[in-house]
Parts: sequence; structure tokens; C-alpha cells
Amino acid sequence: MALAESKKTNILADYHTGKYSQRELSKKHKVGLATVSRLTKEIDPELEHLVDRHISLVEECIELPDEKRNAVFQTAERLVRHKGLIQSVSEALLDRKVKMIRKGTVEEKINVGDGMQQFQARELNASDLKNLADGIDKVSLTLGVNQRHSNMQVAAQVNAGEGQSATTVINIVEDKKDD
Repeated sequence: MALAESKKTNILADYHTGKYSQRELSKKHKVGLATVSRLTKEIDPELEHLVDRHISLVEECIELPDEKRNAVFQTAERLVRHKGLIQSVSEALLDRKVKMIRKGTVEEKINVGDGMQQFQARELNASDLKNLADGIDKVSLTLGVNQRHSNMQVAAQVNAGEGQSATTVINIVEDKKDD
């Protein structure tokens, strides 16, 4: 009998954690050892580092009271969800801006009478193109495609950090000379 696709997916997901032996997977998923061996042949676990990081985080939080531990995990989940939403919206905005540029026109409201308006297509002008370019630039920063501002901040932090380290080293050396 063929193994259900969902069962294969679940076995491989567990295998990729790097925390199960083939025998443990066989018992957990109620399949033969040969089946697990065939599925995992020539595949390396790819999620073990994530499991290890998660274990470290849980171990750090284990001593916290339940309320604080829950707050940490809920806040992290909320921020990850928000980051995903921002990513999704940013990609949609970028798609829309690219379509406008390719189309070469924009819809503009035009008054056609007392309180009545309609939309009419017009060609993009220099101001429209500048606004689109600025919007695309901002989206590229949000999506991490364009890192120019981030690199400058990192460089400034690195330089400040090096300066502090150098000062600390000098202070330590000076303190030792005084002894």
C-alpha cells in the first residue's frame, strides 16, 4: 500500500529537525524502518539549527514567571506577523507601481459638473515618475532589496563600537600601568 503524501510530508518534516533517529520516526509515524530509510536516503536535516535556537530561547525563558514568558512569545509572534503583513503589502504596492510605469498612464479625477467627477487616463508626467521612483525606493528599503541606509547605520555603529573598544583597551592598559 502506498504511503499517503501527508504522512511522507510529516515524516520528512520531523526528520529535517535533526532530532529523530530513523527508528524513532518509524515508531512515531507507525511505518516500517525501511520506509523511513527510503524517504530520508541522501537527505540531510536542514532545520536542526532552528530547533537548537528555539531550545536555547525556551531555556532562557524557563525561569521567567508564566506571564512574562507568555508576553515574550506573544510579542515575538505579533512582531513576526506584522513583519509578514508589511512584507506582503510592500510587495503589492511595488507590483502596482511597476504596472503603472509599464502602462505609462494614471487615472485622474476630473470634474464634469456640479459635484460630479469621473476618472480619465492621462500619461505619467515627471512628477508622477518621481513619486513612483520615491515609492519604489522606500519599498525596496522595507523589503531589504536596497540597503544603502542600513549599511550607513551599521557602519556608524561599527565605528562607534570600535571607538569604544579602543577606548576601553586604552583605559585597561593605563590602569595596569598605574598598578
